[in-house]
Amino acid sequence: MAKKPAELIYGVDDKPPLTVSALLALQHVFVMTSGWVLVVVIVTSIGGTPEEVANVLRMSMIASGIATILQSLANSPLGSGYFCPISSGPAYVSASILAGKTGGLRAVFVMTLLSGLFEGLLARIVPRLRPLFPPEVTGLVVTMVGMELVALGCPRFLGFQSGGTGPQEMVTAVATITLAAMIGPTVWGKGKLRLYPVFAGLAVGYSFAYFLGVFDTERLREMLAAPMISVPRTARTGWVFDLALLPAFLIASLASTLKSVGDLTLCQKINDADWKR
Repeated sequence: MAKKPAELIYGVDDKPPLTVSALLALQHVFVMTSGWVLVVVIVTSIGGTPEEVANVLRMSMIASGIATILQSLANSPLGSGYFCPISSGPAYVSASILAGKTGGLRAVFVMTLLSGLFEGLLARIVPRLRPLFPPEVTGLVVTMVGMELVALGCPRFLGFQSGGTGPQEMVTAVATITLAAMIGPTVWGKGKLRLYPVFAGLAVGYSFAYFLGVFDTERLREMLAAPMISVPRTARTGWVFDLALLPAFLIASLASTLKSVGDLTLCQKINDADWKR
């Protein structure tokens, strides 16, 4: 039986009040949006239309929801028992952009499907490969995969736009204040305030963006005009398979698998004061 750390408010087996659970679930959805941003980056990088971006984004959201539910199932062949949200991973960004420029979205879909099958098979033998992937190795993989986001996040943090404009001091100021608003409750917050750093960052960031005049009100009107619920539309049919793309996707699958191992190891350490490797 895992020993709950003293500083942990809710352990993996605890049942928070309904209000707290609802707020944390919504916050996790906001956290998962960081992965969905990668979907937008991939589709726009290969020249996708706004309709294609929206369609692939809808599919990614549904897939993330199903995967997160399966991941959270305890005592099952699929789940770990930890609520570890699954979103679009950065490990596949470079390979997907390459596939998209080679064969369009059809190639991205086919290669992603094959990668998923390979990752599923790899998961069956991961326990036997444990000596090859200690926590130090999986932790390094998690770090390296996360560093791939630096190239996407840092220019936007400084206000560089896709058109080549930037940096923008106001955008950098908003980004810095938003980051501080998320770090503050996490490090120095007391009690349940530590549970909601993402909400704090969103509230503070959007407020400062509005008052500093960098908030895109036209984009907000477009968002409010969009339907609350929308399902994926029929995707383009056809298959595009390129054997030359397979190694890149298999490597991405391995990195993604090790990242999952690292994430779940972290979940174990967080929930067990007596955790041992």
